Amino acid sequence: FPNDYDSTWGAWNNWAYSNMGDDTTAGWMNQFSAITAEGYDPLASGGKNYGLAFVSADFISTHLIPISIDFLDWKAHEVKGFYVTNTTFAALSMEQGDQVSKKFGGDTGDDPDYFKLMIWGMLDGQPTDTVDFFLADYRFPDNANDYIVKSWEWVNLESLGEVDKLMFSMESSDIGMFGINTPTYFCIDNLTVVYDPSAYSEYIADVIEYTPAPGQQINAAPWGLPASVQSIIGGIDGSLSLGAFGGYTTFRFDHAVENHPDNPFGVDFSIFGNPMEDASEPGQVYVMEDENWNGLPDDTWYLLAGSDYWFSNSVTNYEVTYSNPGSHDDVPWTDNLGNSGYIFANSIHEQPYYPDADSFPSISPDQYMLQGEMICGAIDSSSPAFVKSPQRAFGYADNRLRGGAFHTFPDNPYTIELEGSGGDAFDISWAVDSNGNFVELGSIHFIKVQTGMMGDAGWLGEISTEITGAVDVSPEPGTNYDLDMIVIRDLPIVIDTAHFQIEAFVFHAGHPQPEAEILWETNVSWASIDENNLLTVSQSGELLITASMVSDPDIIASASTTIELPAGIPEFTNSQIHAFPNPANTHITIAGAANTKVEIFDVSGMKVFESERYSNNELINVEAFPRGLYLVRISQQHQSATVKFIKQ
Repeated sequence: FPNDYDSTWGAWNNWAYSNMGDDTTAGWMNQFSAITAEGYDPLASGGKNYGLAFVSADFISTHLIPISIDFLDWKAHEVKGFYVTNTTFAALSMEQGDQVSKKFGGDTGDDPDYFKLMIWGMLDGQPTDTVDFFLADYRFPDNANDYIVKSWEWVNLESLGEVDKLMFSMESSDIGMFGINTPTYFCIDNLTVVYDPSAYSEYIADVIEYTPAPGQQINAAPWGLPASVQSIIGGIDGSLSLGAFGGYTTFRFDHAVENHPDNPFGVDFSIFGNPMEDASEPGQVYVMEDENWNGLPDDTWYLLAGSDYWFSNSVTNYEVTYSNPGSHDDVPWTDNLGNSGYIFANSIHEQPYYPDADSFPSISPDQYMLQGEMICGAIDSSSPAFVKSPQRAFGYADNRLRGGAFHTFPDNPYTIELEGSGGDAFDISWAVDSNGNFVELGSIHFIKVQTGMMGDAGWLGEISTEITGAVDVSPEPGTNYDLDMIVIRDLPIVIDTAHFQIEAFVFHAGHPQPEAEILWETNVSWASIDENNLLTVSQSGELLITASMVSDPDIIASASTTIELPAGIPEFTNSQIHAFPNPANTHITIAGAANTKVEIFDVSGMKVFESERYSNNELINVEAFPRGLYLVRISQQHQSATVKFIKQ
């Protein structure tokens, strides 16, 4: 139902929905009311909203511009019909006349006036048939039969056959020098379309774009050629590599994917990849609604915020520029944070890793930039023969192994067990805008998957997301599942300070719960974690930490690390260092912290400020910080201390 609105002039045309019920006030100021004062279903049974159309005229020719109803699944449908009535504006204008429009029938009632709605179907760009419906008709020999529609009337459209679009225009006997004088409005309700679930496929129907980053699979079959995109259509056993960070593909199903509350675990689709045990290659997933109804992914992308999005080390608007080395050689890259490196070539894949100009003509043969949200998953290279890239908690493609269930039954993203088909399940309700705010999307039409980490996994090659297919998830009403989860940010393999700020979040259905309390436990007596998620240790050794929800102790998460405290190096003491003023409104100063690294964390463990070399008595602006408790961590080489302050 397209809608065009000009905010400058407050003008609109095409479609709107309304719940206005003024059936007595004449004139344009009451343009949004149905003459029935309610929808087809009475208010008592919930019939509040109805559709309302305005067919505007071309300013030059004065001819009406037809409006449409488009089916966004790009399929043909049989339309049974809909209920129609007049707006109060149009009905009273015809009944009484006004400054622009005549009174239908004229003073004598004998003028053969009419007001007609014309509906025709379209299929593959060609019209099928037309149905006319008279919203007013004064052409009868007996004036007693003249009428203006003031009730909801059924319009049968079965004669149109299968259509992929409905078109609407209007015609009136009352025509002036600027075209039709009668207000060209009408209302509809209960549009009835035959739904045939068997006509839809649960698999990807079309791959719209494939822009890989350099990688060991690029320019080679079966994973890295333009033809590889065909392999992920119609199944889940394809082969498509996106290359290093930023490489992406955009695809769609043959129907809109609903954000359906009855779907298992609340998830709406699953994406399958080829991860191995301890070898996740996480891909960010974005979704788009076809807001302008043109069938193209040219509206707003929304990121489905996975678990790591909320950690302080994730990077928004990360940009990487890759340069072509011209042969099978390491591909150099630079980023917008001042870093540089290489996508390393290996002897197993001997083709050039930079996308070939003949295969990917849209990519510059010299260099190109890719942009997106980057997460910093931990890569454990401590044992070169067994490099690990641990699985992310939820919300990333090419992350989870496959399970044993049929692929249309998704895996629960909030548990570590494989309980369904495996793969990676996604909930459209995870969508966030560019400011990190959740957005409500009833359905989506396009999905983009993009490699979300910049990392090298040694002999395994670069971190590069692979896709083998995707499926839509069907509703399963009346089921209940665990939707709570604790996620701890990856700990360093080795911690060499006595204090370490842990980041952890409680999630419900993928949304952070900042008010939820966490209870911490450790496996040793010399380590403890306080209510602000600050780890304190007094000796070296192997450490296992466990977090549980206070409100539900069965929801737990754990992480391990090795503590290696240097001998003979004293720690800062909190008596030496303090933040003032405390509480603070606009600025704080850290006393006793000259030439140190200063980090500030909120109570969730998210880093909100960092200075690599803090000057003594330097002012730190905290005016934009939300009210609450903050932790200030001061470190220098192997020494550290943590103090608190309150932002008012």
